[in-house]
Amino acid sequence: MGLMRISGNDSTPKLAAALYDAKLITPKSTKNLEESESYQRVDAIESIKKMITKHLHSESEKNVQGEYIIAYCTLFNCSTDYLLGFTDVKSRDIDVRQICEKTGLSENAVLRLVNDTDSEIPIEYYRECWSSLMESDLFDSLPGDFISADREYIDSKCLDGKIRSRLWILDNQNIDQITALMLDSQIQTLQNSNRRRKSAFYGMLAKITRDISNVYEGVVASRCSHLEEQTFFEEKQVLLEYAKVGNENDNEKPFLWHVTSDV
Repeated sequence: MGLMRISGNDSTPKLAAALYDAKLITPKSTKNLEESESYQRVDAIESIKKMITKHLHSESEKNVQGEYIIAYCTLFNCSTDYLLGFTDVKSRDIDVRQICEKTGLSENAVLRLVNDTDSEIPIEYYRECWSSLMESDLFDSLPGDFISADREYIDSKCLDGKIRSRLWILDNQNIDQITALMLDSQIQTLQNSNRRRKSAFYGMLAKITRDISNVYEGVVASRCSHLEEQTFFEEKQVLLEYAKVGNENDNEKPFLWHVTSDV
């Protein structure tokens, strides 16, 4: 039923019509061949609808004809194993399925890595970025930091709820002074605890940002380590040439006058 809803064919009549119109199923008609095309379509869709209903209420995939399995997979753009519930990976690409099953990555994550993107940035840069992160120590530390930050955030939201409930009681209920004092004390304690939780959460975010920055800096430094020496050599040659020309011609302006820079 999920595939039917996602595809926009959320009822058996709609699905039957979609299968027929896409020429994925052509039932044998028992009606008069002299009937108009519109009547033949109605009869065919009705026949397909009965089969779909039978399939939806079947307790075994063995009761689904091969023609219909192929038709369903084609219409829903999914694999046979996904249709029959043997895998959570919808893609019909065997490589994508194997990567998902071997790595545990979601199908969408794998597809974003293997397919081209709509961005103007070449896909190679995306792969280089994620490869650098996964090859670094972040592969081990980042998930733990993420979980820690997530826990602090969840605890903070729970404390917010506890504080709000006590404030609501104080503002909307007629309670005795002792109970009010007790609630005030609890609110102070909860607020102090919540400040610590939020501080820990933002501290963890800062750590994650700092760790990613360090990895990026290392990758860039490694990739560009030769640029300083290369630029030094090229600029030195240019300056020496201008110096030589300046010395040979007394009317020539000082050689540095001619040197331009993009700095």
